[in-house]
This record gives sequence, structure tokens and C-alpha cells, in this order.
Amino acid sequence: MTRVISKIGRDHKYRYPSRWEDRHCNSKHLHEQYTTLEHERSFQVDNVATQSWLRRGVMKNYSPDDLAVANKCINAITYNKVLVLQTVYQTNYCHNLIDSLQTLMYHDQYSEADHIFTGGGQLMKNQIETLGIKLNKTTIIDRNEHCLFNTKCLCIFNVHIKRHIKKATLFKNHVDKYIDNNFEIPTKPRLIYCSRNHSEDVKHGRKMSQENENEIIMLLKQYCEENDLTYTLFTGEESGRTMPLVDQLKLFRQAKIVVGPHGGAMSNIIYLDPTNNPRVCEFTSGTQVQVQQNIIFGKNYNNLYAHLFNGMYDYCLIPFAIGSTPQHTTIDIDNLKKFLLDK
Repeated sequence: MTRVISKIGRDHKYRYPSRWEDRHCNSKHLHEQYTTLEHERSFQVDNVATQSWLRRGVMKNYSPDDLAVANKCINAITYNKVLVLQTVYQTNYCHNLIDSLQTLMYHDQYSEADHIFTGGGQLMKNQIETLGIKLNKTTIIDRNEHCLFNTKCLCIFNVHIKRHIKKATLFKNHVDKYIDNNFEIPTKPRLIYCSRNHSEDVKHGRKMSQENENEIIMLLKQYCEENDLTYTLFTGEESGRTMPLVDQLKLFRQAKIVVGPHGGAMSNIIYLDPTNNPRVCEFTSGTQVQVQQNIIFGKNYNNLYAHLFNGMYDYCLIPFAIGSTPQHTTIDIDNLKKFLLDK
């Protein structure tokens, strides 16, 4: 269960579980609805057709005819059933972790389709390779590519923000097993602070005020010295370049504690080792201040991973303090002290 650490009564009265947890068990988020045609036809699918953000809100009007190119083509492979997965933000590191990779793994394993087509790029392919994900019946279509196929039965499934605990669980189980079987992880436990203040990759603002972040870092370093932890400032970069994916994986696998504001760096908590009894403290919007789309406590990675970490991690949320803006945020340092001392 996600816990809120705050001095504000409204934060504790906010019905967080009923607001966010049940939405990730909707069976419709896994459902494939196929259209059966009168006869076999040829279809061409490209990367653009697999980007759900281009089709958001128009799925009711999106039919197989949108992909049709001609009657049956003798040069195309014929399948009994084809699934076209429209994934989301295919070139975004964290969205691949919380959306695309989970979705591809789940449908590749459980779909009734004979073949699956979806969009992607080099980043997604690198993540798939790094995590040893095997897709047995899925073709990833890169930019400027297209695929031609024949079928009589077709499903075009928009998976935009259709997260589900079954998908997240399948993904996490694979990640844990693959890391344990393929990587040597140092045993020295770390406390990782995910900063948004030190990287050129950071988008959408939400940087901590420098004075507040200095307090946070000083407190975390002191805690590490007193508890035999290695303090690590994580920015997503190494030597001025994006840290290699495998190095990010190995780093977070060592973590005992991860702290930081909501942002892409925090998506790496999927790599934490459950046997380490990890603790996570994420700064996010509360009842008094919302710096992202007026969402109260919704923008956190336990929620984005379909509440996968309930019972697996000690997961805490600290609301941004009054005065925080979409550009610059602060937290009440006493709330962080409470998290660190509340073992």
C-alpha cells in the first residue's frame, strides 16, 4: 500500500486507494475485439498507424478500411488473425517501461492473434535487448518502415494508458528473473537520489529549488553515513551522456532506498530487488498543490506500474509544498526526515 507522509490533514483524508488502485484491474484493458471481414484482404501498416497518441479519442471511428491497400496480395504473408497494437510514446524511455514493453510482452504471450504488428524505434529495441525480452509473434515497425499482410480477421487495439496489474506483474517477474540469471550485482546497498536539476534530458520543468535540494542531499548523505549506505546522485547521465541502459539497471538493482521527485528517472524502480525490502519515497502533487494536470497523488510510479509494488516495496509519497510551481518545486524537509526514520 502506498503511504502519504504529510503534515496536512487533507492529504491523509484523500481516499487514495479507492481513487487510483481499482482502475488498473479493468478487463477491458486486456480485451482484443476482432473484426471479421467477408473475404481475405491485404493491409499495409506503418509506424504512424501504430502511434496511439495520434488516434486518441477516435477509436470508435477507426476501422480496418483505414489500413486497406488492395484486395488480396499474393506477395504478402497470410495470417488467420492479426493484432495491430497502437502503443504510446514509442521513443520515451519511461513510457516504454510502464506501457509499451509490458503490453508487447503480455499480448505476445496471451493474444489469440497469429501475428502482432506494433511501432517502435531504436530505443525500444535497445530496451528489449537489454532486458532479454523474446517476442515470438510480434513485428516492431520502425520509422519509415511498413509491413504488408493478408488476413480476414483483424483487431486494432489502442493501448494508450490502459495499464493493468497482470501486464505489470508479467513484466516484473521477467525483469527480476533475467537480472538474477544474467548480471553480477554488487552487494553494497545504495541510497539513490534521482535529481532533475543536473541533466539536459529533463523535460517539463519540476526542478527542485536549489536551496531545498541542497537540504535534501545533505540529509540523505548524513543518513547514508549513519546507516552504511552508498549515496548516489542519479541524473540519468554519465560523463555528459545518457547512462547506458544496462548500467542504469545494475545501479538500481543495488538500491535499498530511492528518493526523488516524480520524473523519468524514477521509472527505474522496476529494477529494484524485492528481496532487499526496498523503500521508495517519491515527491508528487498533493491536495494543496498540483504541478501536473491537476492530478492529486496520481503521478507516481507505483500508480503508473498499476500498483505492482503494493506489498513488494515500502512506497511513500511526499506532497510538494505550497508555493511549488510546474517549473520549480519544494518539499517540507521534515516529511523526508520522517520517511528516513520510519523504518
